[in-house]
Amino acid sequence: MAGVQYRINRLDGALIGTYTTDAQGIIYLDIDEPHVVITKLKTVDGYQLDAAPRTVELTPGELTVVSYTNMSYPILELVKLGSRSKEPLAGVKFKLFDQNMRELGIFATNNLGRIVLTGMDEGKYFVQGHEAIGSYVLDKTVHEVSLFYGKTTKIELLNTKMGTLRLLKTCAETGKPLAGATYLLYDVQNNVVGEYTTNAYGMIELGDSIASQKLKEIKSPDGYILDSTVHEVEVKAGATAELTLKNEPVRLRSP
Repeated sequence: MAGVQYRINRLDGALIGTYTTDAQGIIYLDIDEPHVVITKLKTVDGYQLDAAPRTVELTPGELTVVSYTNMSYPILELVKLGSRSKEPLAGVKFKLFDQNMRELGIFATNNLGRIVLTGMDEGKYFVQGHEAIGSYVLDKTVHEVSLFYGKTTKIELLNTKMGTLRLLKTCAETGKPLAGATYLLYDVQNNVVGEYTTNAYGMIELGDSIASQKLKEIKSPDGYILDSTVHEVEVKAGATAELTLKNEPVRLRSP
């Protein structure tokens, strides 16, 4: 390895010199000292710096060889895919923590759905989802991963799309679909999520929904009685929840 820098001192601490390995990874010196202390100052990018001093005994008239083996830093490769399509997901953000759960940074997947990290020491780390994309659910599971010098550790994580809510509005007597029924959609905290109206096919279809939802009709189709019932429905990630609701027609009374 060329370009690795060392400092050589006498035992009393006096500096002999600072030297850098050549293209063959060698430093050759003629030193008239019984002992020297060798300290690595700088290594090549991507490799661990072993800065521990070494005391070496030199024998007059003989060649003393001091050999260093440089270990490359661990590499962590994280791959994010859609759970069904297995397509790579770009822009998904993750937090990286050390073994003491101290945050080391936030990183986003590239166009290949990958995050490749290096420069960490060997040891145990934790990865947690920080921000999902589009219609995918944020998975905040904490994943433990062990890294080793000179090795690449790859983990593959899957993201599930949010669930879909499909409502069908029909006539209670004929079963025909009813257009023009307007609903308010609430979340589990009773916050209004949105207002929606059935189309010509009597349908409201909501993508990117998840968890429990509540529906309340605020306007009935023309000629039908308003359904004031609050309907609860559970929408699960990656699934479609279907709900059929009926309206009774208005009956005219004879005078």
